[in-house]
Amino acid sequence: MESEDLLARFLDYADGVSGGVPRFDSPDILDNNPVLDDTSRRIVLLAPRATITAVDGESILTALGRRWQFPTAARPLIDTLLSLNEPTVAEVLAVNAEISKEQAAETLTTLLRAGVIALR
Repeated sequence: MESEDLLARFLDYADGVSGGVPRFDSPDILDNNPVLDDTSRRIVLLAPRATITAVDGESILTALGRRWQFPTAARPLIDTLLSLNEPTVAEVLAVNAEISKEQAAETLTTLLRAGVIALR
């Protein structure tokens, strides 16, 4: 209890397990990759208290009571999702990350299927 960073660690934990914003999308997101279909669509963050941390050379996204592990090169993309208000898919794909457009789209699809983000 005397740890100086106890409160900060608790708040990071609480942010990571907080509930998301309910949103219902069509079931076709499970059958294909809609991220690249229309890059003008906006990305809505459904886990407004999501956190990203660096651990052992990887980026750990904590949201909705779960954790996802991404390569460090994907960090700028995830930071963009967490910091911008409803960016377009094109804006997120244009982030100067050291990953290809296809890898960026795969990262977004992972988060889409997990309910962390939605497309509108």
